[in-house]
This record gives sequence, C-alpha cells and structure tokens, in this order.
Amino acid sequence: MKEHLKTALLILLGLSALYLLWRTWVYDNSIFGPDAPEPGIYAPSRPDYAPAAAAPARCAVMRGGERRGAQYGGGTEEVYESFKVLLAEALSSAGKADVTDEAAWRAALGRDGVYFEFAGPLPVALLAAWLSAGTALDGDVEAIGLIFGGGGAALFFSGADGVFYRADTRAEMAQWPELPELRPCAFAFETGYASVLAPRQLLIEETAPRVTVTASAIPDIGKDSSVYAHFLEKLAFSPASTSSYMDGGTRVYVDVANGQTCEISADGTIRFSSPQTSDGAGALAADVLLAWETVSALEPAVGGAAFEVFRVTRAGGSTVVEMAWMAGGVPVHLEPALVEIESGVLRRIVLKLYRVAAGEGEAAALPLKQAIALIPGGGEARLDLRYSIEDGGRAVWAVRS
Repeated sequence: MKEHLKTALLILLGLSALYLLWRTWVYDNSIFGPDAPEPGIYAPSRPDYAPAAAAPARCAVMRGGERRGAQYGGGTEEVYESFKVLLAEALSSAGKADVTDEAAWRAALGRDGVYFEFAGPLPVALLAAWLSAGTALDGDVEAIGLIFGGGGAALFFSGADGVFYRADTRAEMAQWPELPELRPCAFAFETGYASVLAPRQLLIEETAPRVTVTASAIPDIGKDSSVYAHFLEKLAFSPASTSSYMDGGTRVYVDVANGQTCEISADGTIRFSSPQTSDGAGALAADVLLAWETVSALEPAVGGAAFEVFRVTRAGGSTVVEMAWMAGGVPVHLEPALVEIESGVLRRIVLKLYRVAAGEGEAAALPLKQAIALIPGGGEARLDLRYSIEDGGRAVWAVRS
C-alpha cells in the first residue's frame, strides 16, 4: 500500500511540475508576459539611434487651451514615446485622407491633441512601418497632428507638396500619459510673425545654452583602414581579401565578380557603386533600415555624431535615403549622406566623413525675436536649429524657404 501511495505521490508531483512549467512557458511567451514588448511597436528612438532613427524634431501638446512643446532633444522623444501606440492605431485605422485647407488645419491645432514635426519629408507609409502599423494613407508627411474628441482621433497632416489633409480614425484617447516638462510654444499664425515666417512654423524659444561641437578630418585611409572595416563588411567587401589599389590618395576596392567598387579618399569622401539590380519588390521600411545600418557602420570613425534619416524619396524602382549628421538631437551643418537602394540591393552611396566631437564650451542660440528680425519679409521662411562649424560649432538658427 505504501509503495502504491509513494508511486501515486511521485506521479502527482511530476504532473504538477509539468503544469507549472507549461504555465511558465505560456506566461513568458504571451503578450501578457512581464517582459513582453509593446504591441508590435518598434518606433525609432533618438538616444539609441535605432532603427533608422527618424524621431520628430519638434512636438507640441495642446491641452485645456494651453500649448506646450519641445524641440531637438529628449523632451520631444519622450512625448513621441508616450503617444506612439495611439499614433500607430490612428495610422492603421485611418480611412481615406481628404484634402483640407489651412484654416481647418489651424482650427484643429487649437483643440486638444499632439503635434509632431519632422526634419524633412518622410513617406507616411514609412512612418507607419516604423510604428509596426499598416496604413491606407499615401504620400509624404512633414508634420502630423493627432486631434482628440468626437468619438475618435482625427489625423491632420501636411505634406511636402504644401497641401493639408485630414483622415478620420478609430483611435481614442483613454487618458493622458505622463509627459516630461514642456515649454510654452506657439505657431507663427498665432503670433505677429506670420508676415515673415511660414504660418505653420512652431516657435519654441531656445533658453538653455548647448554644448558646441568641432569637426575634424578622420584617419587617412592610406595610413589606417581599420575604422572602415565594419562598413566594408556591410558592403560584402573584406578589407583583407578584396582586391584594392591606391589611386593617388584614394583607395579603391573592387569586387570583380559583382562589378562593385568603393572609393575611400584621404579626406574621408566615400563613393560606392553597384550595377546590381533586384527582381523583387522590396519593402520600403526594410530598404531604409538597410541604408541606415550600412552608413551607421561608420559611426565609430565619426566620434560623437550619428546619422539620422531626414528625407526619403522614390525615383522609379529605387529609394533615395538622405541622412543628416546629428549631435545631441541637433543637425550638424555638414554634407548629408546619400544612399540609393533598390529592393534590398545597395546601388550607390555618397558621403564625406568628419570626426565630430564636443567642443570646450557652451553657447546659446540667438533669441527667436532677434533671429526673426534678421529675416527679410515674404511670409514663407522657416527657422531650424543647426550646429554651424563656421560659427565656432555653435547651435544657430538657420533659415530655409
């Protein structure tokens, strides 16, 4: 009897262990697990510069008649993180976008909602893909507003063509997220500057000084090729075995089998070209990510800077990705990196490398009122913060039309 009881107890303990093991597996592998990621979201994060980092340059939150915002730094990224799930839901549930006018855009921005402005035009499909959301919307977007109320949030966005659009969504705001400390801000059309600036320019004063930056030459390829090793490997060139030769101060790598060449000059200029084409139809987000990952392989050589996608255009079957130099969330006024890619095949890369590092001091940008006073009248100028090497590496206001 004791033997039977002992056997039964062992079987019961074994079954209990199996049950607990099964429960643990289900819990750890379900969407309810403690370490489960947010539902399908992998929005780019500026501090980590991955993937394909394209965080907004500015943001504004309108709540209870008060607008506060942030620009070029952590505050903007934190707001983006707080709303990215809702933005993903809005993009995925948005119906057809209807053209609207600037008056409707202005009225919408006066209601409770959140607004994000990007450094350059990005395909709305790419923005949705970075949020792991599909979308029926098309075209490029420079700024996007998510306006709450009325049984669902409405998307208002402006495209690179200067046209304003509205799309209704099923996204709803359950409660306001915790937000970082933001500063008062206003659009140009709400101020007396609409005769000088583009009416939709978001104005946020730069109150705190920023660290200056320096830009210097990188190691001469003729003397040290180690900083390029990872980049060459991303291009399927092996620095040790790929055929190469020196042409003056330029080292030329040649892949005879595929017809690819990569020229790296002593001054840091890089030119890669490949005659290869793809028969497939590549995904836009995957192409942009590959372009960014390839160029970012050079970051160990460039010091404290990083590359960030700021413009994506499609020409025929190819995608052209432009990446700006970034330092502390502020673009550095250097030549952007340019990558042409076609369905997962890199076709062309052109860039010039610099070593960017923090300077010895700090400097504040010119107060907005003084910067605007220097702009000729016309009503369509835009102000963007940029690190200017020519101005001692200070962050200054740059004007673009």
